[in-house]
Amino acid sequence: MSVKTNLQALPEQAEKVRARLEVCKQCARPPGASLNAKALNARANRAETYAADALECAVVSIDEAEKAILNAVGARIDADVAQKAVASAPPDDRGMKTHEEALCRRAM
Repeated sequence: MSVKTNLQALPEQAEKVRARLEVCKQCARPPGASLNAKALNARANRAETYAADALECAVVSIDEAEKAILNAVGARIDADVAQKAVASAPPDDRGMKTHEEALCRRAM
């Protein structure tokens, strides 16, 4: 799954979260149940903290994914440059496994 696909799915996921939130609001406490405001407030605080931590974790994951993508692009560019250098080497150097080997052989 590509990053673009994931980004396009965000509005759809947000709508699912909103719908779930409405269901949770309706069934969080059945009518007539005793309400302990202090306990409910503590529960809400814990849930908010958990949500904030989950969001921070997601942001860190996105940053890590971005670094991985940039590393992959850099590695692909290096590989392509090396492949072109070996392919453009004189015929007697083409058996070399690396660009450095080909350059060393030419220097001899």
